[in-house]
Amino acid sequence: MNSRVFVLLFAFFAPLNAAETFHIIDELIVTASGIKEPADEVSQTILTYDAKELAASAPRHLADFFQNRGLAQIQEFGPGHSTLFLRGSTTIGTGHGWSDSSEISVLINGRPAGTANFGKISTHDVERIEILYGPNSVLYGSSALGGVVNLITKNGCSFEGTELTALFSSFDRYTQIIQSGGKRGSFDYYLELSHTTAGDYDTGRSSTGSQPNTAYDQRAANFSLGYQLRDNHRLDFTFRHDGIYHAGHPGPTYSLTDEDDRYNASAEILYTGSTHDDRYRWTNRFYWLRDTEQFHRSQDPLLGLLPAIASPGLIGSPGITRDYNERRLTEWGNRSALHADLISGNTLTVGIDLRLSETANRRERTAAPLYQGALIGVPVVMPPLAINSRTTSTAIYLQDSQTFLGDRLKLTLGTRYDRTREQALRTQNSSVDPSSESREIFVHQIGATYQVNDWLTLRANAGTGFLAANASQLFGTIRTANGFSYIPNPDLKDEKSFGWDVGFRAAHRGLTADFSLYENTIRDYITAFLYPTSATLQWRNADERVVRGIQGEISQDLFEYLPTGSLTFTPYFGGNWFLSKKSEDLTGQTADQYYLADGSLNAGLRVAKPGKWSTDLYVTASSPSEINGGFLQNYNVPIAQIQDTQTVPGYAILNFSASWQTTENLTLFCGVNNILDKNYSPYFLAKNNGSTTDVAPWLLPGTASGEGISSPGREFFGGLTFRF
Repeated sequence: MNSRVFVLLFAFFAPLNAAETFHIIDELIVTASGIKEPADEVSQTILTYDAKELAASAPRHLADFFQNRGLAQIQEFGPGHSTLFLRGSTTIGTGHGWSDSSEISVLINGRPAGTANFGKISTHDVERIEILYGPNSVLYGSSALGGVVNLITKNGCSFEGTELTALFSSFDRYTQIIQSGGKRGSFDYYLELSHTTAGDYDTGRSSTGSQPNTAYDQRAANFSLGYQLRDNHRLDFTFRHDGIYHAGHPGPTYSLTDEDDRYNASAEILYTGSTHDDRYRWTNRFYWLRDTEQFHRSQDPLLGLLPAIASPGLIGSPGITRDYNERRLTEWGNRSALHADLISGNTLTVGIDLRLSETANRRERTAAPLYQGALIGVPVVMPPLAINSRTTSTAIYLQDSQTFLGDRLKLTLGTRYDRTREQALRTQNSSVDPSSESREIFVHQIGATYQVNDWLTLRANAGTGFLAANASQLFGTIRTANGFSYIPNPDLKDEKSFGWDVGFRAAHRGLTADFSLYENTIRDYITAFLYPTSATLQWRNADERVVRGIQGEISQDLFEYLPTGSLTFTPYFGGNWFLSKKSEDLTGQTADQYYLADGSLNAGLRVAKPGKWSTDLYVTASSPSEINGGFLQNYNVPIAQIQDTQTVPGYAILNFSASWQTTENLTLFCGVNNILDKNYSPYFLAKNNGSTTDVAPWLLPGTASGEGISSPGREFFGGLTFRF
């Protein structure tokens, strides 16, 4: 059997359904090892998308792009609040997508982003995204249990010239972007400014039409300056601001009045250098970031699950006219690494990571006259949604790679020691006492790649990850808007993961294929235990969550075999299917993991004349997912309907995008998302369809929509880019 037939048969029998599709890559990768290396030498499954692919579907934010391409299972609570699942891990944490409780590490240029909320991250200044699947705490420390998402921004070396972009879309969405970059002697620069306004979006067929409280305003800026000191020494400075403002937040109560301001600012200085023979290379990245989240979430009249249970007669009585929460994370860090080619085929990396972060929180609540919520345990004065805290982390890691058999076989070993200290600080309206706790942990990684021939590479990888328990989980009591209390647990263990991945990558005459079989186990995962007959929850460690699956993609340029000049005609199929997704809860019972779909599919057809025009017609589909009855208050289901499990339906969404470079200076683009106008939601059971059977009795018109949440319906977009 010749090699081409083997690859075609292998790809044909590989499962094509996927919760996380990925994209074949031929470029140099930096996320896997911290240095540039060919994709075929990376022992983990990795995916990349470049700036053109990011812009093609006109996403509102990073979560929108992941949803449109079926890259992960998305939970969207509002236009500025989205979390996701990746190989059984999640960014949802304590419910807000905060980085200190995320099981997925989110990076910007290889350093912490300061947030794991994909709904607040814009993509206009991103050169490419690298998504690394599986644990990688050896390089990136806490949070890298299930994967790493690294956004690499543009600079004056990767972007030259000036571009003006205007985008017009359904739902009153308008975006203006200006980008300019270039080189002047030893200096290079890049500037990006963007602004988006959007109204409430419409939902699909069989819905009530408009999805209330989904408008937003988005602003972003990036300024980068580089200086080439000498041929082998360089300095880079980057300032980045990214924010979404006045963003409606329907959330699990389908609120008509809640809104958020969420913004992130950061600055970094990177020094890279090497010896003249390039045998020794080093980097030092110092960074500062500030991540701010401001929640405006009044509840007037009184509503919520707790009042419905404790005193249903109070539902609809005067409530809280103002509930303002602010959380501000400030972090300073330094990441240093030395890479040394000690002997032929060997590269040793030694790295030191230092981090100091502080969170400051405050809360202001005002009650309407005749407010009676305090009688049932919902007082006016409450502590913030997190306690004030300080975290210090010191880590050292080693990674060594060695090639054998004429560089066809590459083995990589890595280990990391991490010491973290969590401190609780005095907090407004809280009885928390200043206290601290230190933790130490070792994590490890091993990987191998073997190049069988010039078109086929085999790979295998195994590694561990961890997520440190944060100060609020260890030391502080917090209260939600409707009165539930989360009490701390100083005996909490850190979450730990172990994952493995085996697969292959192939490329031959327009055919590309990638396949992996993987497993990821998260032990001692942190979850909230609800005490019976009370409104009190405590953070506890459950036993484990385990996912096992098959991930793959195949594409073929059919015109590779025809005399069509530069035209390409490329069908592609890809995806992931969970073979198992078990979770053992606090009671020791084992069941399928909730919220996770068994799989989903991304398939399409790209036809293009590179450098001139391109079209892409594709479908993203997901199988149904199940949720536990005990959590159905989050899905707005009547109390009488709470049973053991409920099913969130699957969906299939058809999308189209096209671009045409009319002249050297002008490019036009257009597209349609959700062509068939499906009314769907990847997360919420109750959709925006006006059905009273989906409405919880504790939600009232005026404060809540009385309906569910759906994703956007059919959306037309178009625009132009002028460059000079």
